Amino acid sequence: MENKWQPIETAPKDGSKFLMFMTTSTIVYIVKQTLIAHYSSELDCFIAHNSHKFFYLDSKTFNAEKRVDTFAELSQANNWMPLPKPPVINN
Repeated sequence: MENKWQPIETAPKDGSKFLMFMTTSTIVYIVKQTLIAHYSSELDCFIAHNSHKFFYLDSKTFNAEKRVDTFAELSQANNWMPLPKPPVINN
């Protein structure tokens, strides 16, 4: 498979890890980020994470919403890409 960004609707659902490009927005900020993600058949959702946060994205809409009091954070996955192959280390 070629390593280029593809529509999120074509993301693998076999549990393999991949890169996910996602936009998270609130009334205050917008963050665009690339995260490691995979599909969970148990939860029927995509799980993406960075170093301090997990996102659970609906498998049909690719959205995740978090509400705390009147504060709402909406995350939307846009694209995905296979992980690159690890480097070859010669010892």
